[in-house]
Amino acid sequence: MTEYYGDEENIKRVMKLSGMIPDQDLNLNDDPEDEEDPKTADEKFEELVEDYFIVAKSYIDNDRNRSFDEDTPPGIVNISERIVLNMLGFINQKQSSPIVQADDFNIQLIEDKILTDAIKADLATFDSGPEDQTGVLGIGISNRNTRLADKEED
Repeated sequence: MTEYYGDEENIKRVMKLSGMIPDQDLNLNDDPEDEEDPKTADEKFEELVEDYFIVAKSYIDNDRNRSFDEDTPPGIVNISERIVLNMLGFINQKQSSPIVQADDFNIQLIEDKILTDAIKADLATFDSGPEDQTGVLGIGISNRNTRLADKEED
């Protein structure tokens, strides 16, 4: 079982596409040189992005009710990258200000929507696993619409 969809190249691409500077945007600083196993801010940022790829995999696997570990389609890797970019974008916006101005008179709170409608639509193009299967996070997943239709027939 793979830990996440993608590889080191995908992590580096997301880091670059995010436009984030670890010490400025995420308050990540280099560890002191005298510390055991010191890490740079960039290394910490890379670890954070890798952790987010792991989370993205769990979102994808639970949405599709299956794993794509064997011969991962490029589209799943792309969706994983977009989910991670959404997570990073949300953090960046939230740190700047939790409020955005929509127009001259209206303001709104930033939505923490990671799985956007576009991502959900793209995920739906991939086959899902069998119904009533326990998901990756140990949550029983079933097709709610099917269960509702069964109740209506009774």
